[in-house]
Amino acid sequence: MGRAVAVLDFDDTLVHKRSVQDVLRSRHSVQTDVDERAAQFLETLLLHQVKVLVLTNAGSSWLELCLRQHPRLAELMQQCHVVSARDRHAPEWDPEVEEDYSFQELVRWKFETLCTELDPELRETSHVLGVGDSLVDLEAFRQWYERPEAAGLTLKRCVKLQSAPSKKQLKRQLAQMHRNLLALQFQPGPEHVTLELEFQTRHDAQGQRKTVEAWDPTRPPWPRPPRCSCPPSFPCGRSQWSCRSCCSPPPSSLPPTTPTTRALLSSTT
Repeated sequence: MGRAVAVLDFDDTLVHKRSVQDVLRSRHSVQTDVDERAAQFLETLLLHQVKVLVLTNAGSSWLELCLRQHPRLAELMQQCHVVSARDRHAPEWDPEVEEDYSFQELVRWKFETLCTELDPELRETSHVLGVGDSLVDLEAFRQWYERPEAAGLTLKRCVKLQSAPSKKQLKRQLAQMHRNLLALQFQPGPEHVTLELEFQTRHDAQGQRKTVEAWDPTRPPWPRPPRCSCPPSFPCGRSQWSCRSCCSPPPSSLPPTTPTTRALLSSTT
């Protein structure tokens, strides 16, 4: 088997952008919980000998500001290849001036950088996992995956995270990717996986309000509980939705199921 490569976005994928902006305005220290989750995910990738490329459309000056607030992540990213597509394609960019680049332009930056960074080692690469929160990431990965040069890859997958997540949602997404890393990086299945978290508020046994995940499309449905009769499109083993007769969540509580979600779940049964 060849080399495994993970291409990660930065803002709202490894760091929570709004929290960093709030810290810079208030001059307070950032909370370390997101830093710990991102560091755990990145450390696990590196321990599994996965080559990590952090590819962002943010400028290098923004990266430096963020990493000052995320010491553990900054230490691990020294073992990764970090590239600012903005610096390569818009070197005249002024961070003090807001510029409105088109969607096509942002996609082109990432797509051309993917070609530059990954093509030279494509013959030694077998698995490529892309992770990002925006449609720019999704489209750039799609264009790169559809090129004839990438046809020989054993696995090529893009994980679409929730756009503009809250800090809690980002932490949960990082934890889910950490738990399901081997399945995401090596498990055969669909090329595109959407990890859009849905949350519901309910009361626990003590009557306290608690926010729980209502849907986890990346969690493999094994092991199946005994005598389970759930349809294959529903996840099994979800303790917060389990009932006495069946482990399926109530249909009214489920968000719309995407074809990629069904494909991933059915591919692991």
